[in-house]
Amino acid sequence: MYTSSCSNYWKTVGSAILYQSKLGWWEEVAEKPKLHTYMQIRLPEDPPVLATSFVKRLDRSLLAKLMLGILQLEIEIGRYLNIKLEECFCRTCNLKVVEDEFHFLFSCSALQDIRSTFYVENISDIESFMLMSDADKVYYLCQKSRIRTFASYIANLYRKRSVIYKPVYGLIE
Repeated sequence: MYTSSCSNYWKTVGSAILYQSKLGWWEEVAEKPKLHTYMQIRLPEDPPVLATSFVKRLDRSLLAKLMLGILQLEIEIGRYLNIKLEECFCRTCNLKVVEDEFHFLFSCSALQDIRSTFYVENISDIESFMLMSDADKVYYLCQKSRIRTFASYIANLYRKRSVIYKPVYGLIE
């Protein structure tokens, strides 16, 4: 009897500590500009999708960088060079739009051909998909059954962007 109640007590205490730790971590992350994408998409936690999926190394690396906000897009380059967020325009499509992760994935007109092919080949209900928020689209594409094709899609986008990209900061990607 004593052992059972003691065991339950420690489980409860452990759960409370874990909850407080996670809560503190989320509050700390919310203050970090680099993790803004990660905060918006709320990936499934158990188990981590990238850790349990077979994804090519380069594709996995690009996907992880995108999720963590460190992929070399204008928003990240601007943070590094202290350029105002609203001035981090996409130099791939030149539409005077901030190049963040969502623009790169779902809006950049210079990458539309890759996006269209990906949608036709991998999205069964494109109309419903297009009605989702950008964060929900990423969440949908990060499900275990889709993560591999999503990571490959990111690699294809990034490859084409690297050919078109017009750097103005003197940085080498």
